[in-house]
Amino acid sequence: MILAAGSGTRFGQSKAFLECDGKTLLERVVEQAALFAGEVLVGLPGEDLGRVPPSVRRSPVVVVTGGDTRHATVEELLARATRPLVLLHEVARPLAPPTLFAAVLEAAQVYGAASAYVLASPRDSLALEDGGFLAAALPRDHVVQLQTPQAFRREWLVDVCRQLQGRILQQVSSVPPLFVEAGYRVRLVPGSPDNMKITFPEDWEIVRAKLSTEGLSGAGK
Repeated sequence: MILAAGSGTRFGQSKAFLECDGKTLLERVVEQAALFAGEVLVGLPGEDLGRVPPSVRRSPVVVVTGGDTRHATVEELLARATRPLVLLHEVARPLAPPTLFAAVLEAAQVYGAASAYVLASPRDSLALEDGGFLAAALPRDHVVQLQTPQAFRREWLVDVCRQLQGRILQQVSSVPPLFVEAGYRVRLVPGSPDNMKITFPEDWEIVRAKLSTEGLSGAGK
């Protein structure tokens, strides 16, 4: 399941159709997912469906209109998923290596839910705030940043969405914390700092340079 329905408000445009060396991010991420999935479900904004390249409109890829929120898109794609395990990835992370997809899927097969992560590296102390007052300190050595790919047993994800319908789905922007809220455990799989998410234009400049370098390396083999 590929999440590509975001409006790109912070970036300034849809990220799915950013191009590097003649290939869109959507095409790149679909190719990544197709190596590990028997069906590839893509959620896009309705107004972008006509922009989908022909290379993406081929079996096993199915492109649908995503929802107004991240979790609405997850539920739209989940309703069409048929495999025991679902793999979740973002179009804004085109640098995820195949080894990471494989490791996350392997962990999900064993534990039922898994997510890539990296340790956070804050310079300042971390704490929780409650109504303008300090609520609790967070140990920096245990604070992590979640990445995709992520993978889950499909029936578990269906149950999580059923349990947490309503307000909490709008409050939490990532799927793995919802599993914890619903009583499931999520296995963490070491990710990579290179698997960065494109959020702002300056992120795209970095990712585009890395993609170009990868292309040159591949061409030279």
